[in-house]
Amino acid sequence: MLRSVRAELLKTRRRFDWLLLALLAGTALLLGAGGAPDSLQELASGYSAFFYTLPIVHVLVMPVGMAALTSRLWDAETRGNTRKLLFTLQSRGDFYAAKTLLGLFYLLVLAGMEALGLLAMGRVYAFTEALDPGRLLWLLVCSAAVEAVLLAAFTLLQLRFSSPVLLLGVGLGCSMGGFFLAMLADIGSMGAAVLYAAPFAWFLPLSDMEMAWDTAARQAVYLPQPRRYALLAAALGVGALLFLWGRRAAADREV
Repeated sequence: MLRSVRAELLKTRRRFDWLLLALLAGTALLLGAGGAPDSLQELASGYSAFFYTLPIVHVLVMPVGMAALTSRLWDAETRGNTRKLLFTLQSRGDFYAAKTLLGLFYLLVLAGMEALGLLAMGRVYAFTEALDPGRLLWLLVCSAAVEAVLLAAFTLLQLRFSSPVLLLGVGLGCSMGGFFLAMLADIGSMGAAVLYAAPFAWFLPLSDMEMAWDTAARQAVYLPQPRRYALLAAALGVGALLFLWGRRAAADREV
C-alpha cells in the first residue's frame, strides 16, 4: 500500500495539481466576497456573510472543480492508457485506495487554502466581527465531506468511461442543476426539500447560516441555524459506499 501511495505522489511531479486547488479556493473566496465591503454594517458581519455565501458558491464551483481534479488524478492512466500495465505490477485495491488517499489529501489542502484565504481577506478588509472558529470548522468539514462524495462519484465515472470530457460535462451539469435547486429553495419549502435528494447540492442544507432582509434598516441580517448533523453523517456514509463501489469496480474492470 505504501508503495502505491509513493507511486501516486511521484506521478504528481510537474503536474502542478496545487494550481487547480489554488484556483478553486481563490474563485470561491472572490465570488463569496462579492466585492469589498463598503459600510460599517458589512464590516461587522463580514465573516457571517462568508459563512452564508460560500456554500452557495461551492454549489456552483465545486462540482466542476471535483470533475477537473478527478481528471488530474487519473491523467497518467487516461492519456497513457497504462492501466493494464499497472494492474500487472500492483494490487488493484491498493491502486484505487492510493488514488483515494491522494484525493482526500487534496481536499484537506483545499480546505486549508480556503481557511487561510478567508483569514487573509478578514485582515485585508478589517472585519470588525470576531471570527467564530466553530463555524469555520463546520464549514470546512461539511464542504470537504460533500466534495469527497463528488470525488468518489466522478472516480466511478472515470473507471467506467475514461473520458475527461464526460467528467467535465457531468460536473457542469451538476453545477447548473445545483444553481437551479438553490433558486427553488428560495421560492418555498418544496425546493428546499429537493436539495436533500441531490448530493451535489448538499453544500446548501449543511450551511449553518441564513440571511434575512431587514426592510426597515435596508440591510442583510445573518442568523445562525441548527446544524444538520444527520445530513453530514449521511454525506460521510454515501462517500464511504461510493468508495467501496469504486474499489469493487476497479477490481472487476477489464483492461
